[in-house]
Amino acid sequence: GETLYRVASRFRTPAVRVKELNALAEDQVQVGQVIKIRIQGLHKVQPGEGLNAIARTYGLAASDIRRANELSSEQLREGQELIIPVK
Repeated sequence: GETLYRVASRFRTPAVRVKELNALAEDQVQVGQVIKIRIQGLHKVQPGEGLNAIARTYGLAASDIRRANELSSEQLREGQELIIPVK
């Protein structure tokens, strides 16, 4: 009963990343299929922190963090958890 989206959600990573990493042509997974997942870090936004500062902390571009979290803007809220993608 597993789906690509359920697996991705469990590991807090976008399904599109799992699909790309495993070179999957479709969104379906098969029983017994081994799927690679890149474990990613989490960052809890502190008061006054901005996306650019967080990105610099991890040696990433702000756009990498935006993409990993499917953010439509650079606005963050205190306590928000961000996925920090693996380089």
